[in-house]
Parts: sequence; C-alpha cells; structure tokens
Amino acid sequence: MTFQVRVLLHPHQELFHAGSIYTGLLRLERQGSARVRFVRDGSLETANPVTVTLEVDRGGARRRLAFDLFDSSERFDEHHLSDSDVYFKWSYFRPDVAPLGSTAERIRPFGLNFSCRGAGLVRRGVRALGPSRVRRLGSLAVRDLRALKRDLKQWSGILQIPALADLERGPESPTEPVVFFHRQLWKSSAHGSTAEEANLRRVALVRALRGELGDRFWGGIRATPFALRQYDEVYGEDVTADISNLPEKSRAFVARMRAARIGVYTAGLHESTSFILPEYLACSKVIVAEGFRNELPEPLVEGTHYRAFQEPDECAKVCAELLNDEEQVARMRRANHEYYRTQVEPAAHMRRCLEEAFA
Repeated sequence: MTFQVRVLLHPHQELFHAGSIYTGLLRLERQGSARVRFVRDGSLETANPVTVTLEVDRGGARRRLAFDLFDSSERFDEHHLSDSDVYFKWSYFRPDVAPLGSTAERIRPFGLNFSCRGAGLVRRGVRALGPSRVRRLGSLAVRDLRALKRDLKQWSGILQIPALADLERGPESPTEPVVFFHRQLWKSSAHGSTAEEANLRRVALVRALRGELGDRFWGGIRATPFALRQYDEVYGEDVTADISNLPEKSRAFVARMRAARIGVYTAGLHESTSFILPEYLACSKVIVAEGFRNELPEPLVEGTHYRAFQEPDECAKVCAELLNDEEQVARMRRANHEYYRTQVEPAAHMRRCLEEAFA
C-alpha cells in the first residue's frame, strides 16, 4: 500500500542533517511505494529547524511523525513532543528518554543518520523553501549582516552534501590496504567540555595510527582555522604535524575515504553517533570503533560489524592486524554491506520508520 507523505518544512529548515530522510522518501517515491509532497509550513516557527516533520496517510489512517536530529540525547523539541504520534530520535539514549514518563512511549530510536543527497533533493527542497528563503535573505541584508552570513553558509552547504551514488559501494569493490581516520577539532568555547574530550581523543588516535601504520594511514585532523592557529594556545601542543592532507572538496574527499579498506570511528559531540559511521557502512568498509552509546533499532554486533578498542594504541594494533587478515576483512565487509542495505540505505530506513508508525 502506498504511503501518502507530506513533508512539512520549517520556514528556515536545516537541510544538511535531514538529507538522508528526504533522499529516502524520494527513493521510495521512485520505487512506487510513496507519493511525496514538500510543503512550507509557517506553523512550525516554534519548532526547531533541525527537526523534520511528516504527515503520513496510509489506508485511511494518518500519523504525524517527528524526526529529532539533535546531537544531544538530553535535548528534545517541545513542539513535536506534544503534537507527534511518533517521535523518532537520532541520539536515543534510554536514560535520557525514560524520565519523560508516558511521553517516552511515543519516542523511538531513529537509527543512523548521515548527510547525503539523491536525485531531486535540492530541486524539490529549494523549490518549496525558495520564496521564503529569498525574502529572508533580503530582509537580513538590511538589518542583520551576521545572520545573513549564517543563512548564506547554510544555503551553500546544501551543495556540499555528498551524493549518495558517490558513497555507495558493494563488498567486492576494490580498496586500498590503508586505514582512514579524518576528524575535526571543536572549539570548547562553543561546545563545552565535551569538545575538549573529543579533541584529545582524536589527536591521540591520529598519533597512534600514524606511529603504527606509517603510510598505511590516511587522514588526520581536518585543517580548520582552529586546528591550525588556536589548538596550541588552548592545549599547549602544536597539532601541525597531525593535520590531514586529504582534499577538502566533497567529491574528492569522499573518493579517498571510500577507497580505504578500514575506517576508524569515534563518537561525535555529546556522544552522538556521528555521520562517518553510516558513510563507512555505505561503502562496505571494515570498521574499528570505540563503541556506541546511543541505541539503534538493530544493534551493530562486535566481531561481526566492527572491532572494538578502548585506547589509541589498541586501535592501531587492531587496524594493523586487520590489514593482514583478508578473510576477516571480506567477512566484515559483507556483513556491513548487508547492514547498510537493510538498516541504513535511505529508502529502506524510511520504509522501516513509516511502517513502524502504523504498526
């Protein structure tokens, strides 16, 4: 039975985090499983633009769905908590959901999220939002230059969303016998102590991987102004030697990431499950991970989908072992491709969410 989906767009909808949701819906439409309409909805002004709102009809029944894409597991959108039939949360951590009492029964783990775009996403989304965005930019140009720059950056960021076709590769696709880890550092002034902890873990991992693997390691710390100019002032260390030389252009960067046989994973800010994990799964990569705090609808299994580590030196040794174990590599690539195909691929992911809403 076909789903009738109205995508209710916040007037200033954040599109980067929502890319896989919209891409999945449009893929379902092409498969004949859904009819999708994008509508700008001014009543969502009190909601947060990082959330996604759907009204879905199926067989005469209607459900209102919210997708909470906040990094923090402690943060909820009050607007959607009160008016949604089902509230899917990306950073779903049960100890933070349970205190909500009866409301918690409507909150479900969304699963893995990442930014991607498929055919028609930019055209359909921008067409629905375009007039309001243009009016907003004109208004901001007159009264608020800082907000204007922020909006322009968001618009240009849409064009940097990776094309899904550039990410997806099967388990038999050729790879280079190297390990990939490329992450940025966060300003603690903007993100608090969680940023400092993440930064220290990332720098320690880069140094351990480079020390153990040499030229079999690709990546490092992303060359942001903070990493290049301010890291030594904040932490008393020079990070220059740890800076990545990978290309910053989206398509070239994705090609290098995709080509590496093994990807190292660490959590994002607020212990969120960062975008790089589903990107690794999309290209059937072997994963070495520090573990996952947030709950997934279908858990990733240690030993099947990833190898775990606790300390940077342990991570480097596990990676070196895997580079010399073709049988284990092939087995994990097949398992991760299957997990992606059934749990993460945008159309399969959205089909599961829509069906769960009507179960």
